[in-house]
Amino acid sequence: MRPLTPPVQVSGPNDGWLSRSPRKGTDGDALFAVLCGCGHKIRKILACLRVAWAWLIVATAVFMTGYQDPEQTSEAA
Repeated sequence: MRPLTPPVQVSGPNDGWLSRSPRKGTDGDALFAVLCGCGHKIRKILACLRVAWAWLIVATAVFMTGYQDPEQTSEAA
């Protein structure tokens, strides 16, 4: 099964909010790289959820105000 979001290569320390690894050795570097990748994916997912939440709020406000499309009301008359 393919992941929903494609993998992203981070090229520099300023991309993806990377910082210096506080862990020692190659195991620490590998763990830090995995954790940075997970954090980047979570930030992307949260950005999508913010957009979906904003759309839901707008759709609810439109529904609650009883908005009617002018083209549909002119056909009924």
